Amino acid sequence: MYAIASSTDVAAVALLVVMAAPILATTLCIIGTNREWKDLPRIAKTAIRLGFLAIALGLLGTLSGVMATYQATQAPGLTPTDIARLSSNGYPEAVYNLFFGLLAGLPGVIVGRNTLKQLS
Repeated sequence: MYAIASSTDVAAVALLVVMAAPILATTLCIIGTNREWKDLPRIAKTAIRLGFLAIALGLLGTLSGVMATYQATQAPGLTPTDIARLSSNGYPEAVYNLFFGLLAGLPGVIVGRNTLKQLS
C-alpha cells in the first residue's frame, strides 16, 4: 500500500533542500536589512556559501548529465535515431541542472555580498 522511498526520491529531496536553502537565506538577508539583526553578517555569509554550493551542485549535475549522455550515445549497435533520442533527453537535463543551480545560487551570492557591503 505504501511505497518505500527510492534512492532517487531521497536524492531529489536532498537537492531540493540544498536549492531552497540559499533562497531562504537570501530572504532573511533582505528582511534583516530592515530590522537590523545582530546576526545579519552571519546570515549573509551563510547565504553566500549556500549560493556557491547550489551553483557548484548545478555545475556538477551538468557535467554528470553530459558525461552520461555521451557514454550512452557511444554504446554499440545504436541507430542514428536512438542516438538522437538519447541526446534530446540527456543534454536538456544537463542544462536544467545548470539553470536551477544558477537560479537558486546567484541571488544568495549577490544579495549576501550586497548585505555585507551595506554593513561595512
